[in-house]
Amino acid sequence: MKQYKDIYMLENGTVDGSYRYAGHIYLVAEHAADEIVNEKKALFPFDTGLMQMRTQADQLYSQFQEEESVIKKNVRLTDVAKKDDIRELTEKFDKDFADLQKRYKETLESRLELAKKEESLVNLKSKPQFDAETIRQEAGIIVTEVIMGTSLSETVSYLEGKLENMDRELARELLSHFPTIKEAIEKSIAKTPSAHIKGVGKVRGLYEKLKAASIGEAEAKVNSKVGIYTAILQQSGDLLWQWRRKKLLQEGTFRRSVLG
Repeated sequence: MKQYKDIYMLENGTVDGSYRYAGHIYLVAEHAADEIVNEKKALFPFDTGLMQMRTQADQLYSQFQEEESVIKKNVRLTDVAKKDDIRELTEKFDKDFADLQKRYKETLESRLELAKKEESLVNLKSKPQFDAETIRQEAGIIVTEVIMGTSLSETVSYLEGKLENMDRELARELLSHFPTIKEAIEKSIAKTPSAHIKGVGKVRGLYEKLKAASIGEAEAKVNSKVGIYTAILQQSGDLLWQWRRKKLLQEGTFRRSVLG
């Protein structure tokens, strides 16, 4: 049986046959998840504590189904008695699910708040290693070299070489000049559809690498935490979706039985 895992994308890219966007959580095949995480292009968003609560929600749902099934199969109970017992059972599990959802949401919100505080501290501690004038001069030289480049491959190769060991402050300065860099590179792209597609991809790739270089390791870790907890709250913050669907179906069944 095919296994799946949730991943949080750190950058845009194709995973498991579909294009995925940075900052979002996706459920993908296990082998694809392991591969993209090993490439450091994604992270597993749910740690042990969060997974325990998510597993608990599944277990609660399974437990309800089992107990509901026992009631339905009890030949000693009338239909009315079965409905009453199922209503009581539903009310009991409603409270259990509500308590679990509350704890899950509070945990996520608390972690997000802490990550944001860490983000502020990291930003305060981040100090440039070089003076601003030196950084501006170096960035200006690189931009000039890009503008004077004679071909797409030459320009891309030059920039990728610079990016290998680029200082964060210099990367940030260059990032502010990226519209100029982009315009210069696009002028060197051959005027054919295939060349245009390739060129656009190269430009996007350079932008992503430059953006990554502009974020320090500590800052990147904190940014990932903020991004992950935000994404979980927005995309996977509801543990009760199965339970709500079950109750809707149940209510529909009750209404139909009343109407005859």
